[in-house]
Amino acid sequence: GAHFAVWPPALASRCVKAGSRKGDTVLDPFSGAGTTGMVALRLRRQFLGIEQSERYAEMSRRRIEDDAPLFNRPPEADR
Repeated sequence: GAHFAVWPPALASRCVKAGSRKGDTVLDPFSGAGTTGMVALRLRRQFLGIEQSERYAEMSRRRIEDDAPLFNRPPEADR
């Protein structure tokens, strides 16, 4: 279930901090395993990830949600 191009959260964190402020939206057009999204949400940014592969998109969604399940659940999950 692993993605072949996962990058370290510490590196993603440096990039997100350098390119955005709290409350900004971080766009990752090649979301892959969701590292950027996970880090962006930890740093109080909004996140929009785009992924062509349904398999990787689902992996990314689960990884982001599992990182902080009380905060990173999509609104429709509460219905």
